[in-house]
Amino acid sequence: MGEVSVRDIGNSNLLVSYDGKFSFRTAAANGSNFVALADLAKCCGYKAGGKFAIRTNVPKVKMDVRHIDGRTVGRVSPMWFLSVDDAVQFVKERALDDGFKRWFTGYADTIRNFPRSIPQDNPESSSPSPAHQEQKAPEVKPNRGVNITSELIDRIIVDLLSLKQVISSAPGT
Repeated sequence: MGEVSVRDIGNSNLLVSYDGKFSFRTAAANGSNFVALADLAKCCGYKAGGKFAIRTNVPKVKMDVRHIDGRTVGRVSPMWFLSVDDAVQFVKERALDDGFKRWFTGYADTIRNFPRSIPQDNPESSSPSPAHQEQKAPEVKPNRGVNITSELIDRIIVDLLSLKQVISSAPGT
């Protein structure tokens, strides 16, 4: 089997890497361990793991996690997580790589037994919030780019498709 490395990234989060090509974050809260859904989706072969995590209806919780790459390394932001049992079921049903699927299902007990500490300086930062609770809208920050929601983008796309249909059905085109 491949090599496994586990690294503490703070805020009760661990980064687990398998065989140098798969990695995902885990978080501890309320005596349980959770696995980052976006990271797990990427390991299973989804190209846009973050979008999948937002749109899927699997039982998930939102917790704060540290970024591990990109321009925001070290910053903390909310992310969707699965319980270990739900993560195992997710991988069994959706993983494209059989080696990862076998490894993850066998490694799940180790993930369950990772340390379950909550940082003392900000204990509410790691507490999970169920997916069905109403989420607060983020504050608008001036001069920080476009503040647009996915619903607005969907409406714009529908309007553009309607306009295209009207233009293509007009006489003379």
